[in-house]
Amino acid sequence: MEEIEFGQPPIDESTVKDTWEYKQGNMSVVYSTEGILGHGFIHNCIVRRGDLTNTLPTIQTPQQLERGEIEHRFSADLSEFVN
Repeated sequence: MEEIEFGQPPIDESTVKDTWEYKQGNMSVVYSTEGILGHGFIHNCIVRRGDLTNTLPTIQTPQQLERGEIEHRFSADLSEFVN
């Protein structure tokens, strides 16, 4: 029997990590997603404008989401940073 430390996924499960960024003028939006298939995912969004950095509230989902869906879920919170 293989010993697995608490909180660590079995070796045969897939870990997914992805990060991408959009820039417009002096504003940069960085999205990231990380999770383990079958165990859930966390999705993050960081907004940088000049010297200011804002982290939006993390979104948790039970399944992996496509980039477009992640961007859509953060879009309402991003509206306060767009002129």
